[in-house]
Amino acid sequence: MELFYLRLFQVLGFVPVSLETFTNSKTITTSYPRLKKLFAFARIKYFPTLFFTCFSLLLFATFIHNISSCSTTEILNILKSRGTYFFVLFIKSVSHMCCATFIKMDMALERNKLFNFYKDFCLLLSKLGSSKKTKNRYYFRFKIEFATFLAIITYWSVEMYFTVSRISPSREVIFLRVGPVVLGYYHSAFAFLQVFLLIWYLEILKRIRAMVKNQLKTTNPMPEFHRPGDDISSDKKRPQLQRYFRDNDPELNSLSRKWDYNEIIDVYNSVREQVVEFGRLFGTWVALDIGHSVLRIIFSGYFIASIMSRKQPMFSQIVQNFLTMVVYSYLLYMVARRGSELESESRDMLMELGKLDNLKNLNNCKTCRLQNMEAIQIKTKFMTLNLGIITPILVSIF
Repeated sequence: MELFYLRLFQVLGFVPVSLETFTNSKTITTSYPRLKKLFAFARIKYFPTLFFTCFSLLLFATFIHNISSCSTTEILNILKSRGTYFFVLFIKSVSHMCCATFIKMDMALERNKLFNFYKDFCLLLSKLGSSKKTKNRYYFRFKIEFATFLAIITYWSVEMYFTVSRISPSREVIFLRVGPVVLGYYHSAFAFLQVFLLIWYLEILKRIRAMVKNQLKTTNPMPEFHRPGDDISSDKKRPQLQRYFRDNDPELNSLSRKWDYNEIIDVYNSVREQVVEFGRLFGTWVALDIGHSVLRIIFSGYFIASIMSRKQPMFSQIVQNFLTMVVYSYLLYMVARRGSELESESRDMLMELGKLDNLKNLNNCKTCRLQNMEAIQIKTKFMTLNLGIITPILVSIF
């Protein structure tokens, strides 16, 4: 596991725990050594959380000061001319500040649980072997998506600053218009923290499933007991599993060592327990983040309609709001897809474990262990995190 991404999430205000405690584990590597010093201040665990919280409070104080300096006549004129627009803009800004601040502050308050979760996560990864063998097949896509997202929101933040500064020279107005939006943009990186954890669970399942395949390939069925006089020729023939596997399967050859049947079940149960803890600890944060993304999509749709109703609509603003809807819709899909993949992969692995169990004729093991194993689902107090949440969200929006 590369520590760089966890440090980056920590700089963005998430994961307020010490990342150095378990970095001696062989499964954790620190890439980008030149950037290590840049993120060294993230070791001050609560600094990013305090910074974003103070930023939100400063936004709120600036808004109160700006409103108090306006006369009642000016406020009434604004409400009469564009009251709905400014009301939606106000609700949008409040949603950014409340969601971003609450999740970061709650993470800091739950730091002990978060620390234990991180410790168990590192111990789970340590079972994969040496660092050279712990590359994640999902990392490449994760890097591309995360880098693209950061580039897009950074460009939008800079563009919005210059756009608002051309319209109004007031620093207070610029701060109030740009600040909440930028806060909401960078808070949305929380979706990638969820994906970062889920792709490691997926990677572990992929590897232990490869071990099951290896056992299916190499295990010969146990001979059955026959009574005197039984017609052995009438027995059902066992399938020759070797033909279903390639001789040089990179999935199997990449394994650092071969695990036995009980070790595979133990690791699978460890992953399932970790996912249960993820749903219990992250459940409220995930629900709030999904709600924030849904509100962002709704607000952008309203702004598109509002801009198009003007006499001289700005095409660039329409495009930006449309792209905002696309980006936040993709964030919802990205997290839900990983949840569905995790569930599907676990079901497939349980099916293959059942085949291996039958092949070895381990009746006692099946009764005690395999029969009680369940597929892995990310369940929270509010939902099951998979692609099934997309349809209700689309219905609620449209």
